[in-house]
Amino acid sequence: MAGRAGRRGLDKTGTVVVMCRDEIPFENDLKHVIVGTATRLESQFRLTYIMILHLLRVEELKVHSFDQLGKKRTT
Repeated sequence: MAGRAGRRGLDKTGTVVVMCRDEIPFENDLKHVIVGTATRLESQFRLTYIMILHLLRVEELKVHSFDQLGKKRTT
């Protein structure tokens, strides 16, 4: 398992910590992890019409909440 620490788009370099379970991997295996190509990922997340409606409702609620907060402060 490995993960890179750093802020995307802000840090030019980051630190990678490699955790090994039982044995230290061979040098060639580590080299493949470092300079090899990434495994293709495909998201299983599917955006639905209902999700979009829920998001729109939440956004509308936020606008009304801030509007009411402003009205309370001016009275």
